[in-house]
Amino acid sequence: MAVLMKALAVLLVLCARRCFADKRSFKVGVSESVDPGHVITSVRTLYLQWWKGDGQFRITSGNKDDRFTIGNETGDVIVKRYLNYDIEPHYELRVTNDKAERKREIKIRISVEDELDYPPTFNPNCYIPPRVRDTTEIWPLMGTLHSFLGYQNLFSNRKNGSKSVMVLDNDRCDAKVFSICKSDFWDDTIPEGTTPFFNFECTNDQEPRRSLPTITPYWNASYERPDDSTISPQWFVDKPKKKFLRHILLEINVENFITESPSLYKCTMEFKAPNFGFKASMGFGIEALGCPAGFFGGNCSEICVCQNGGSCHPFNGACKCPDGWKGRACDIKDPKVAMSPTYQNVTSGQTARLSCVALNVHSSSTFAWALNGKQLSVEGNNMVTLQGFNTQFNRTFVNVTITVVITNLDMSGEYACAYKATDGRVYRQFAKVALEGNFSPQCGSCLPLKSVSGESVALYVVSGLAVLFLLVLITQSYLKHKLVEKEKAITMVTKNDPDVKKPIAEFPDMVRRATVENEYTV
Repeated sequence: MAVLMKALAVLLVLCARRCFADKRSFKVGVSESVDPGHVITSVRTLYLQWWKGDGQFRITSGNKDDRFTIGNETGDVIVKRYLNYDIEPHYELRVTNDKAERKREIKIRISVEDELDYPPTFNPNCYIPPRVRDTTEIWPLMGTLHSFLGYQNLFSNRKNGSKSVMVLDNDRCDAKVFSICKSDFWDDTIPEGTTPFFNFECTNDQEPRRSLPTITPYWNASYERPDDSTISPQWFVDKPKKKFLRHILLEINVENFITESPSLYKCTMEFKAPNFGFKASMGFGIEALGCPAGFFGGNCSEICVCQNGGSCHPFNGACKCPDGWKGRACDIKDPKVAMSPTYQNVTSGQTARLSCVALNVHSSSTFAWALNGKQLSVEGNNMVTLQGFNTQFNRTFVNVTITVVITNLDMSGEYACAYKATDGRVYRQFAKVALEGNFSPQCGSCLPLKSVSGESVALYVVSGLAVLFLLVLITQSYLKHKLVEKEKAITMVTKNDPDVKKPIAEFPDMVRRATVENEYTV
């Protein structure tokens, strides 16, 4: 029996190994926020028959939008371009090894895992175009100070940048600056064991109204400071030959920052310490400079990934893609069709001109026009077609313009242009053409657009109020009638019964059963 059990166990192990080794369908996951170059898995570890020997691996299908690549010899499946869960949550890659003894194809299902706050959001309220002038500032925002000491730029040069940092919050358009101060002056002014008084207040009378800046000092930041990863610990390390008693950290906050024009404030600052004090008025300004093209972040040191003419947000590097592109880096084709104008109102015999442009659509795609759901035949000089390639946005375009003379109501209604791409997808856009404010009866989605006079509006309002008042009267009359009938019924049941409460409770059941012939029900 023991020998039989051992033989059965060996058989099961061999069967399991063979079944696993011959498995040709696999599932793996990857976060959508990984950068290109990230290795997801290796086909050598997935498919045991390819573990040893030479490799000439290649992806045969399923690599939509060219998101992945594979090591020719290593078999590593690598992220080639940025992923986006909302655009494509799953990929079905098919991989083969041209040098394997038994040439087979395996399937790898890659699931893109959704992540919170990814991809970054492009907030237009605090967008700043790329820096257009030659400046030495390294931050996208520059502060200026006007006081009795004269005019001075704050935190705007590379020397200050080594001991300061700017933090940008794209979602709320907030800007925050951390700056370290240490010198013999502050050691002498603020004796050890004392905390000075500090107050900073500002006003602003611009339109739209700006949020007021605040300054929070941390007088002994070596021991007490905000828990923020952007604050460098090296700020609080002194040179061996020069030690300071205090490391003062200033936190400057500006919330809901408006970037369209400089923000100007009238401020007062008051400082009191045992050995020194002052109170002064000053002008404080913040100007949006933006980052050099291709960079973003508080120090304008992070590299943008936007392609094909996409705009890069200086706060968080989010991309705003031009029409025809989508994705984290604007590198996924997004064919679109647009019509202009979308509405025209013409008189009899007048010409209506409609333009339809298709972006990033293959030149061999099928194109057609329709009027009120029926294909429209446009011939001769009534249609002009232009096609080409836009180098700024790296996209193809096909622009078709038709000219139609509106002679009767049947020529009005809803015009549609449609492109049928090579993959079978259809892209449509619509525009409406009215004849003196009227549409053809064949246009089911069109509504009369004749203007309504003030007298007609007043008549509609008065009529509506009259109908509402009549409904209220009818409702009140009905409810009053029901109340009277209910009181009569209760009186009929309880007339000879001294206990009134009991018949009131039983009356609805009795009426529902209809035990008496010809008895009414409620």
